[in-house]
Amino acid sequence: MYSECPVTPELNANLGYPTWETLSERVKMYKALKDNESALRGKREQKVRIEMSPKADRAKIPTLEREISEVHNFL
Repeated sequence: MYSECPVTPELNANLGYPTWETLSERVKMYKALKDNESALRGKREQKVRIEMSPKADRAKIPTLEREISEVHNFL
């Protein structure tokens, strides 16, 4: 596709076509977003399991709430 284009890659970048570096950065950011969403979901599930368990495990809830807020703020 780009090989047929008479415009040089440098000019393509100036015209707004994404470069491979830009694309790879976007892929990295998307993967990080999905990883953080997964971590947030896991922490929320863990909190619900602890809330439904006997009182001995309830001491962990403040720690989990703090971790959830940290991950949520990162997103």
